[in-house]
Amino acid sequence: AVSPAVSAPKPKTKLSYKEKRELEALELELEELNSRKAEVEKILSGEVSASSEELVEASKSYQILKEELDLKEFRWLELAELA
Repeated sequence: AVSPAVSAPKPKTKLSYKEKRELEALELELEELNSRKAEVEKILSGEVSASSEELVEASKSYQILKEELDLKEFRWLELAELA
């Protein structure tokens, strides 16, 4: 008996509807996150006067924003390559 050939899955060539919506949402989220990051950078750079507590909070916020941006930018790049 001859076994049927196993075909490799076809590489994805375009975005599904759900992925298109995700890409659009990511673009808006990235814009918002970059705006918030710029505000925090102003506090950290001394452009905006802040108390020591505000500086500590801004520093924590900056790390969180940077990590979130990195993740979302990576996903955006993945989706953009397929678009």
